[in-house]
Amino acid sequence: MKESLDSQSGGFNTRLLVVSVLARLLFFWLWSALGPRVCAVTRGAATTTALAPAAAGSWSIVPSPNTGPMDYNTLFGVACPSASDCWAAVGYYDAAAGSHSQTLIEHWDGSSWTIVNSANTSSAESNFLLAVTCTSATDCWAVGHHDSGDVAIFNTLIEHYDGMSWSVVNSPNSTDGQDNELQGISCTSSADCWAIGYYSIGNPALPTGVLVYQTLIEHWDGTSWTLVTSPNSSPMENNNLHGVYCSSTIDCWAVGYSSSKVNGTLTLIEHYDGASWSIVSSPNPSPTNYNVPLGVTCVSATDCWLAGYYSGSTAEESLTEHYDGTSWNVVNAANTDSNQSNFPFAITCASAANCWAAGYYYGPIGGDVLTLIDQYDGTSWSVVSSPNPSPNNAGQYVDFLFGVTCASSTDCWAIAGPPAACRREVLLLATP
Repeated sequence: MKESLDSQSGGFNTRLLVVSVLARLLFFWLWSALGPRVCAVTRGAATTTALAPAAAGSWSIVPSPNTGPMDYNTLFGVACPSASDCWAAVGYYDAAAGSHSQTLIEHWDGSSWTIVNSANTSSAESNFLLAVTCTSATDCWAVGHHDSGDVAIFNTLIEHYDGMSWSVVNSPNSTDGQDNELQGISCTSSADCWAIGYYSIGNPALPTGVLVYQTLIEHWDGTSWTLVTSPNSSPMENNNLHGVYCSSTIDCWAVGYSSSKVNGTLTLIEHYDGASWSIVSSPNPSPTNYNVPLGVTCVSATDCWLAGYYSGSTAEESLTEHYDGTSWNVVNAANTDSNQSNFPFAITCASAANCWAAGYYYGPIGGDVLTLIDQYDGTSWSVVSSPNPSPNNAGQYVDFLFGVTCASSTDCWAIAGPPAACRREVLLLATP
């Protein structure tokens, strides 16, 4: 069995679960404990429903299709080249318990969401998509990982949309590593894209079978994907990159975390200056516990934001940091309640005075898990009301938001995992 550096302790530890290979593991654990395999409101495979106008300035639930009423459907990311062209292109579905997961891609044409054919390495291998980006209506990329069938070794998965169809594109893997996974992607043009994630590797200084996670960065030059050297805080610490954003060909940011039993879990921010990637100093509001950035976005080279969470005094709290062109600084974040755990997963900015972070929050374990949307208005962050679908058949809400993007300041989307995979949320704002 594969074991990570963080997992060398006896008993179950919720906080270690949160910061292990993927922060998404908390979602899988909560879902298996609280949610049924069937959405509260199911819709037939590949059905479509036209968008009903929402109240200006509010988030509303928008119908979306599922592969089947008994299938497990989830989505992790969304990108919109325009208001009438969006891809919720990162996700997967399971047709039955024990089956191999296959990719799930959905498209918005301005009036409804439909399931679109997506590529897989093999029906005998599990395929997962975790992030998506588009440079135009005919040039989109999605990244994630696939396994080797019965052998639980992850390999990178990259798919491309050329305006007609999605196809798997050759992507490299670290020859030193065992697992390779891509978790974020950003492009400045059709010939300049960056994908980030992690790979796992053994270390002679550690017990046999214990793996260390190291940063993984790949670049697309218009012809092929290649591995690029990326720094790590230490070869004895886990290093995981979770989000990436490029403002230009010489200005990219990647965020994630480094962790060890000695130093705890600390923010990890890396910058690309056109020549190489380097680690940049970043603050930690909880220097003795854990700090986990998950998403990053930029309005300009001197205006960037990251979102994630950190260990507060009574619960996990939202983490927001801002880059002003010189340094990263912690900014007061919004939280639902000091006794509720808040987990922003993704962040986007339509302008310097209009940013959104999306995720979920919950109170005591075993209670409801609810959607979380925070807004920055140019001065401060605040929690914004967001809807949840009807409770599941156990009488609980289990709703996660994993991706958010804006086609304009008046048109934003947040997408989710089950049972929220039965719907999306759309923001229609009054024109300023």
